[in-house]
Amino acid sequence: KYSRRCREYYCFRWHRFYSTGLSKFSDYLGAHITMTNPGPYYTGPSVSLPAGTWYISSTLTVRNPGGSSGTLVARLQYGGSTLSSTETYIRAGYQVSLTLNGIVTLAATTTLNAQAASNLSGCIIRASTYNYSSGNNASSVVAFRIGP
Repeated sequence: KYSRRCREYYCFRWHRFYSTGLSKFSDYLGAHITMTNPGPYYTGPSVSLPAGTWYISSTLTVRNPGGSSGTLVARLQYGGSTLSSTETYIRAGYQVSLTLNGIVTLAATTTLNAQAASNLSGCIIRASTYNYSSGNNASSVVAFRIGP
């Protein structure tokens, strides 16, 4: 039976990760986007990615300044396809952060964007957090190339 130390050594010794360098593309929302009408998707940050296999991570921070609570949905969209989606309940006067992740293989240069929709009017996709803001980094899309 191997000790924990031996297993760690084994993993380190025999399972190596080789990388020729990671390509990274990212976009951070520059200004708040007000979702004026209930229903349609509003496009947040987006990235244009060349052909290859990509790991995508996105966060959308949305505030509901209104007096009603409701449903908020978000998705990662590219070329008419949805890579990832999620849904949450958003209370009046609160904000939530939704995280979306996925892996996609693209045959040609494609624009991928994060979108949000709600059954409420007046929700805001935030560029910066509502409290204790530290820059426009509350809503983003980050992509890392993981394969050809």
